[in-house]
Amino acid sequence: MDVKISNGREYLLRVSCDHWSSVQSIPFHLSMLSFLIAYLFPQTFKHYSLALRSSLLVAIMFYVLWGALYWCTWDVLAWGGVFFVQNLCQVIYILYGMRKTGFDPGLENLYKQVFEPFGISRGDFLALTQHHCQLVKVHAGDKYSVEGSASVDDRLSLMVSGRMRVMFRGEYMHDIDGTQIIDAVEWEGCKIRRGELFQVTIEAVDRCQYLCWNKQKLMYYLEANPQLEAAFQFIRGSNVFTKVRETALNSFRRNMKNVNRCEEVHDINVMDIFQSYADENPKHIQNQ
Repeated sequence: MDVKISNGREYLLRVSCDHWSSVQSIPFHLSMLSFLIAYLFPQTFKHYSLALRSSLLVAIMFYVLWGALYWCTWDVLAWGGVFFVQNLCQVIYILYGMRKTGFDPGLENLYKQVFEPFGISRGDFLALTQHHCQLVKVHAGDKYSVEGSASVDDRLSLMVSGRMRVMFRGEYMHDIDGTQIIDAVEWEGCKIRRGELFQVTIEAVDRCQYLCWNKQKLMYYLEANPQLEAAFQFIRGSNVFTKVRETALNSFRRNMKNVNRCEEVHDINVMDIFQSYADENPKHIQNQ
């Protein structure tokens, strides 16, 4: 190729190649190979961003090395340095975001037992606990709700630690332990009719902690986060089933006429549950 010299610098006059140069050095090929690897990672890969940026970082490093050792030009070094610093900052930022988020013992236990099995990351759980949410601490005897006095529309709470007792007209129904949704049943009810009041009294048996969200804002947040919404749906359904079963068992115990049948209480079937409700409220069957 023809070369023009001006002010001591060389310029190519035309781009057509009369002859080809020899194959480039090893750093050049390592750089191109790293670029190729960087773009082979699928976006569905769990650590896609980190893998992409790390591969680009290696590719640029070899590219700068090739320019410094074989081309000896400041252009390659300058631009390579800019891209290297940019990708290095991205890698540091990604690694910072992937760091293990620590929680208080109660929240740590809640995360491991309830949310981690659903694949919820620590970062997503932290964001959930900060979205219009507060950690409430109450003492034994404090009431979460009083039947006929508190609205079910305002809040939704998830136990972190402690135990609460649910009473209806002075009768014991069931307990709410740590990692259970306090008002799971009421959450289902408010979807059908708004403005409902709590039909039960919920009182702390010992010192309790619970996460309390604004219900409406939490529901909007869950709609935008399908994975969290699926986890809450499962948790809520499981809690409702457990509470219904415990309520039926306690009702069944109160209405047992034969003491010798107490050992069969854990083998109650669906008809037993139905009958226990009927015994507590005779109008139940008449309304079916």
